[in-house]
Amino acid sequence: MKKCIRCEEVKVFTDFTKDKNKLDGLCQYCKVCKHKIWKTWRDKNIERENSRTRDERRELRKEVIRSYGGICACCGENKLEFLSIDHVNGGGTKERKLDTYTNTKIMRNIRRIGCSLEYRILCHNCNSSIGYYGYCPHNM
Repeated sequence: MKKCIRCEEVKVFTDFTKDKNKLDGLCQYCKVCKHKIWKTWRDKNIERENSRTRDERRELRKEVIRSYGGICACCGENKLEFLSIDHVNGGGTKERKLDTYTNTKIMRNIRRIGCSLEYRILCHNCNSSIGYYGYCPHNM
């Protein structure tokens, strides 16, 4: 049993999150209080946090696209705003239907494992054409 320093209730250990920096290995706040503290802070800092996460995602996207060479594998387009990550053998639709799918998770996974032959960089025009028609006009 442990006492939360915010609500001062004595609760079981499972009501606390882990904190390896504490002697007992548990956070000083119970999960309920910790969530309330985080929610209050988030509400006060929403614009700053949104801006920070947006900037982090943009940097991650730049990093991943640069790791693949930074140009469309089909037409050679090199403007970052026009480029996208493509599944080489299809499968993007299946992946998007997964509950765990997000573009950010895919890009973090690519950064973690390194460049994979499963993905490539295409401009949005080439990517859409291949998705809709099965071919790109640049390759005709």
